[in-house]
Amino acid sequence: MGDWRKYEKYGVSLYHFVPESLNQLPLQIGDYVEIKEQCLGWFRGKCINSGRVGLFPVNFIEVIEEEIDSIVEVMKSEFHFYLKVDPIILEIESVVQEWRLIMFHLFKEKKIEEVNAIIPQIKNLLGLRKTMLKPHLSKENLIALKNEVIKTIEEENKYLKIPNTLRTPKGWIAKDDNTNFLDYYQLYKKAQEKKQKEQEKQKEEIQDEDLDEIPKEISKEEQELSYSLFLEFKSVLIQIKEPLILLFSLYNTEKEVFITEEYPLYLDENHKPITDPDSPKFVEFQDIMHQDIDNHQLICKIFRIGDMVFKEKKIKRKFEEKTPKYQRPVGLSSLQFSSNLLTGYKNRTQELVMKIFVPQQEVFFPIMNELISEEDPRVFHDNEYLTIKLTLQPKKELDLFPDRNISTQTRNMKLPQLVLPSQFFNDLFLTIKSGAFHTSKTKNIKIEMEIRNEKGDVIPNGIFAGDQLKPTSKWESVIYYHRLDPIYNSFIRINLPLHLLREAHLFFTLLSCPNEPKKPEKIFGYCYKYIYENGVILNQNDENLTVYKHQAKLDPKIYLKQTISANSKTKISPTKDTLNVNYNLCSTIIPQIPELISFLNWRQLINMNDLKSFSNIMNNITSVNLNEILPFIGIIFDNLFEIVSEYGEKIQKTIFDGFIEIITSIESQLQSFKIILKDYINDRFFIQQDENKKKYLSKIYTWFIQQLLGYIENYDNEETGVQMRKAIKEMGYLFELIINSRMLEIKIDPKAVQDMKFDQDMIQLLETINRLFQRLKPEWINGAQVLILKKLYPITVELTKVFDITMIIAFMDSIFQSISEGRKELDAEKMNFLIEFSNGVFMDSAKSQCVILPLLLKRVEENILASEENIAKSTTILRNILVKIQNLSEQQIDAQNQETNQMPNEIMIGFLEKEEILKIQLTGLAQFPSLLMLAFRENNSFLNEISQAKEMGEEQKLQEIDLIKEKNDLKEEIVSILLSMFHFLEFSSLDYLLGAIAETYSRRSPKSSLFELFEFLTESRKNKIYPKDAQEIQLFHYSIILKIIRRSINILLAQTDENYQKDLWLKFFLLCVNFINANDLQIELLPNYTTQLNILDSKGDMRQEAANIVRRMWKICGDNRLDLMPDLIDPFLSLILLDNSRLQRIGLELYYETIVFEFSKTGDFATVEQNTLGIVDKAMKKGNYNKFEKIFFPYMIDKFQNNFELEKKGKFFLDQLKEIIAQIFLLRKYQDLQGLEDEKSEAIIRLIEFLRKKKQYFMIPRYIRMLYNLNQQFNNSIESGNTLLLYSELLSWSSKKIEPKEFGFPREISTERKQKIIKLAVDCLNQGKSWETAIKYNRELSSYFEFTKFDYFNLQQSLRKELELFRNLINDSRVYPSYFRVGYYGKGFDDDKYIDLKDSEFVYKGELLERVSEFIEKIKLKYPGSIIGTDDPSQEQREGEGMYIQVAALTPSSMDELFKTGKNTNINVFLYSKPFRKDKSLKNEFKDLWLRNEYLILEEPFPNVRRRLRSVEKKIKILTPIQNAVNTTENKNIELINKISYYKTHQNENFNPLTMSLNGVIDAAVNGGVLKYQQAFFVDEYLLESPNDEHLVVRLKLALKKQQEVVEEGLKLHNVLVSDEFRPLHSKLTKMFRELKRQLAPSLTSLNLIDF
Repeated sequence: MGDWRKYEKYGVSLYHFVPESLNQLPLQIGDYVEIKEQCLGWFRGKCINSGRVGLFPVNFIEVIEEEIDSIVEVMKSEFHFYLKVDPIILEIESVVQEWRLIMFHLFKEKKIEEVNAIIPQIKNLLGLRKTMLKPHLSKENLIALKNEVIKTIEEENKYLKIPNTLRTPKGWIAKDDNTNFLDYYQLYKKAQEKKQKEQEKQKEEIQDEDLDEIPKEISKEEQELSYSLFLEFKSVLIQIKEPLILLFSLYNTEKEVFITEEYPLYLDENHKPITDPDSPKFVEFQDIMHQDIDNHQLICKIFRIGDMVFKEKKIKRKFEEKTPKYQRPVGLSSLQFSSNLLTGYKNRTQELVMKIFVPQQEVFFPIMNELISEEDPRVFHDNEYLTIKLTLQPKKELDLFPDRNISTQTRNMKLPQLVLPSQFFNDLFLTIKSGAFHTSKTKNIKIEMEIRNEKGDVIPNGIFAGDQLKPTSKWESVIYYHRLDPIYNSFIRINLPLHLLREAHLFFTLLSCPNEPKKPEKIFGYCYKYIYENGVILNQNDENLTVYKHQAKLDPKIYLKQTISANSKTKISPTKDTLNVNYNLCSTIIPQIPELISFLNWRQLINMNDLKSFSNIMNNITSVNLNEILPFIGIIFDNLFEIVSEYGEKIQKTIFDGFIEIITSIESQLQSFKIILKDYINDRFFIQQDENKKKYLSKIYTWFIQQLLGYIENYDNEETGVQMRKAIKEMGYLFELIINSRMLEIKIDPKAVQDMKFDQDMIQLLETINRLFQRLKPEWINGAQVLILKKLYPITVELTKVFDITMIIAFMDSIFQSISEGRKELDAEKMNFLIEFSNGVFMDSAKSQCVILPLLLKRVEENILASEENIAKSTTILRNILVKIQNLSEQQIDAQNQETNQMPNEIMIGFLEKEEILKIQLTGLAQFPSLLMLAFRENNSFLNEISQAKEMGEEQKLQEIDLIKEKNDLKEEIVSILLSMFHFLEFSSLDYLLGAIAETYSRRSPKSSLFELFEFLTESRKNKIYPKDAQEIQLFHYSIILKIIRRSINILLAQTDENYQKDLWLKFFLLCVNFINANDLQIELLPNYTTQLNILDSKGDMRQEAANIVRRMWKICGDNRLDLMPDLIDPFLSLILLDNSRLQRIGLELYYETIVFEFSKTGDFATVEQNTLGIVDKAMKKGNYNKFEKIFFPYMIDKFQNNFELEKKGKFFLDQLKEIIAQIFLLRKYQDLQGLEDEKSEAIIRLIEFLRKKKQYFMIPRYIRMLYNLNQQFNNSIESGNTLLLYSELLSWSSKKIEPKEFGFPREISTERKQKIIKLAVDCLNQGKSWETAIKYNRELSSYFEFTKFDYFNLQQSLRKELELFRNLINDSRVYPSYFRVGYYGKGFDDDKYIDLKDSEFVYKGELLERVSEFIEKIKLKYPGSIIGTDDPSQEQREGEGMYIQVAALTPSSMDELFKTGKNTNINVFLYSKPFRKDKSLKNEFKDLWLRNEYLILEEPFPNVRRRLRSVEKKIKILTPIQNAVNTTENKNIELINKISYYKTHQNENFNPLTMSLNGVIDAAVNGGVLKYQQAFFVDEYLLESPNDEHLVVRLKLALKKQQEVVEEGLKLHNVLVSDEFRPLHSKLTKMFRELKRQLAPSLTSLNLIDF
């Protein structure tokens, strides 16, 4: 190392420095160092912050060049805060690290372009950090730098798709140590809204451009919003090298008028502004209304200042030379505003470039703007440009514009839309429009204007030409070359004191200017105009002023003389030339409205005792247009109050009614009237110095009180009732005037405070108002009461200025007590008042909070469930209360941190008093959990109702979306209020609060509020309060819950055996386990490792702490664990499903300890065993079987092997558990497979049977519900009913308690559950038309009601149900399902997912009337790639690699029984028939038509819980042709008999099935079917060949004989039923039947049916 040299400086550390040896000095960012020496790259010195000495790197330090003394001084004073590094510095480091990591991954992915985009931003951030660490920064510069850092981070994060963090108003990252949860939640909501708006904006940009043309609806608030436009000139690019004047103004394109003055900007020959040090940087255009934005243009007229004729090659002159220089037109530039442009630069500056257009001829200059918009070729753009900067700032945010103090204002040529009484305007705007100078034939005309008095002398500095900072005495116009009718459109503002204005007149001098510079100007005429004529000022009219000829020998003042002799040589000579001008008065001093002028002469009318005329004038004022009367509202009020003061009771009522009418009229049209009145009170009562006015204003309260009392006391008078309602509507304003009048009186005369007359009158007025609420009639009184409640809050606020808060609260409470229950309108307004009250000034004081808090909470509890709206309103009230308490707490902390130990004025309370107040606050907060829980649950119920709503139109769906969002927002807010309440409290206060909560009971629940709190916190976690990506707020949420868990321990431990609350302890444990299992806390599952580290660094693993609390508290429970065990085994064991080994270990330890505990107390662990399978099922559902296999079983085996007492029983338990897990695993395998419903059903049924065999009955209902849901999913009603009957078999008619685990039933006794299950099963069977089974089980229910319970009411209901079932059985038609034989062959069915299908045959229950082809299509979808056929499988198909499926239709084998009784129950034998021939040479196929009948016998009968049953046995029977013929004929007869019997009792139903059956029998017979039987079997040869079949031949003949009788009976019935339309068909059938009988007659006549 080289030599050390002296280097005495101060510096600041730019980076963290971690020493590598003992002689090195550790440094933090921002540490100040005192440098002593330097050697190569090292400094030796001292850290001022830590006091330590050592070496540190040179490149880590920013050296401070100031003197040492000044540095020390700086560090001790304004820069001391640098000793603690600003959080934004640390954030820069963190962000840069994160960006670098992202860069590394992008580089690996070869995304070089993205990498290059990040590098400049990192450099920018590091540069900003270096600058921020410099000690000589001002506070303003530091704030600007912080804002730039935040902007850079957020923009780059947006680019990198990194969610931005929430920030406090100071710009810090919002965390739980610097932000209350409620504030954090509000920041989160604002961020969500901002994100949503950005997304909506992006959608709008994608939409069709035509949509932009749709006019947007503007709110009333927006209509009243005004802006200021700040303009800054940057540069102009123009070819003319002469001085310029730029005139900037705003133009309304809709009305086609200029709306502002023209602001002049003077440029020198180099086109740089000619300025002095005091020149403004900006020009401000004021009072631009929101609704007019789209109709505005910024216009810039450009004039050169020089000779009449511009010459390129002329001698240069300085701008200051005295040679006349004229304003000559050059060009014009315009900028059209729009809403999009508004969005672009609102609240920030944008630089804009405007094109400059030049006219082809000078004559077109006045109309250039129109020509530009029409793209007229008479104007052109020659690459000349004007560059400006614009900032559009809302008027209410003008203070945020930092450079406003260096701007000048250009006035709007009309009054602002809102004129306050304290504002005074008195401007006369003059527009020089055009001239007509054809008589004089003078060219190059210039106009000069002055203001002169009555003597003709010039009044100085009364003219403003756009710049309000530079008044002038003379104005000069632009000059148009050789124009006799020039158009000027120049604007001048005249502003003079009123006394000068009354005697002033305008004087215009008209001059002819030469073409050559050296020639003089010549005056050729003049004009004049008095500003006041006949007592009326010029206003809003055009006028052509006469031009008088100039006479050189005459004194110009001659025109002022009143009389001039007709023969006088001094006679002035008018010409036909004229000057067209326009006047526009903008004044709040000089009224122009006749009605108002008449009103201001009130003294004369009253003195004349003409009260009627005065009353009429008062009425006329209220009819005047609002815009005309508003500027004079202060003058009107002044005069009204002066009248009252001077004339007492003589005219008080008229004045009062008129006053009410005026403010009612204004308020109905203008939302800002409150601002106007407040300004009037502030200006007239407290600012103005007019003692006379103050005197009468200090007495008007008496008048207002008397008038109000008079009206309210006579409320039932019809005439005064109307006026009373009007007065009540404006009562808030009246009370404001009353109170301020009283305060002014005390200010003028402090002794007036001792005068109790005011107090007495006010109390009388308040009592009268209270009595009004006790009235129910007349009908309109309800409206008056609603109005008072609307105004009640501002009234109470005003009363605080003169009365004690206790009296005000008593008044308010008395009103509430006077309101009877059930008055919805009043209840709604009452809640609105409480919202305002809870958020108002009353809650800003600790003492007043103590008085108000119990009242507010009482009202909330009374009204929270009164209506759906009250839930949201009650929540708002609770939030307001909490915010006020928190704010007050923060104020107290701030006050304690001050050097003086005094509190702020409102909270200067002693320590003991402070403790009492805190207890009252906390006692009030103790009611929050139960109230918020009520709101939360009720809101959720409304949310569920909305979500479950079925059919809706599009409009209803949109409303539903909005409503769901509203309810979800409310849900979030409720939770945020509760959590915030616990977040801001210190431990001692929190302990007190939890103790108070534990002792607080709601009127609606027998549980303590602490129980409600635990339940609330548990439910809030299950309800998914925040979106998945809201990680920060979720972690904040859980940190508060953990805080509550910690502090609740002492409350639970304080319970003794006498006051032990099982439910409370249970809720505590469930809350803890739910907390540990929260998805948002599973750090291991987060994909970003950096995020995992950040969470662990900031919050730690909160689950671990909660798990340790559970383990400790579980041991403390002692013997009470026996009561808690059934509900906690499942939650404890759920911890092994987490991906954290420590938590898994704690879960296993809790589980094993519980086994040991139960065994020690009962000799068994049956409770643990029964409740273990629940978590097993959950584990299988989540695919976590491996965790049981690898974690649970090894741990438990080890534990049982090391415990002699438990070893044998434990082994048996684990073996059984493994078997059950295997079955569940098989079931879970099918859960996600599509199309294999039968396999799923089979797996569930097998599991149920297994559990029944193992006597694990407690688990069976879970899977019965699963099977029921599966059947319901496919509308298998009969199977659903049979599934429910399985559950019924598990239940007994006893009082045994059943847990509410399945089917959504509550905890109840077995009898109640069994009733519900049977009723549900009967309903399913009824729906599936299995009425016989439904009747059977309904009778079981009836029997219980009749013989066991003697419940005759329910017996009556059950018998009615049975009657309904019998009616259905008798009257309803029943179509039966189809059945199909399905065989599975081939090695393709060896797959585990096919449960025992290979080489097996099944009978499937199909749909009603389902065809084979339809069924085959379903099978194809279930088993893709399979071959399906009807033939028996070949050997190759049986043993091949593929899948062969044989499908055939089946019929129940007992067809006769089925159709005779109508039953469809207990069918376990099915028939598959296949015809074949032995001798195909026979022509009559019926003689050789053999039949192979295969009978499939099932393991169980249909109907069943399954729709697929295995065939366990097959029997084959061969039928001879004669046997086949007999069976076919007999079965057809049975079918016909049943249909004829049915339609005899159902003649109104569609009888088409009967027609088809008759046609099938008759037509088939005629076409040869029956006749071929005759030819085959009714001949002698057949009996000779087959003598043993003689009885079958007789049986066939009998069947045919019977068939004829049946068909004949059917045709008779058909004849009755058939309509005229089908009569021909019936005739055809009858004719064919007669032919059939004739042909069969020889074979059947010899039969005697009876003898046989």
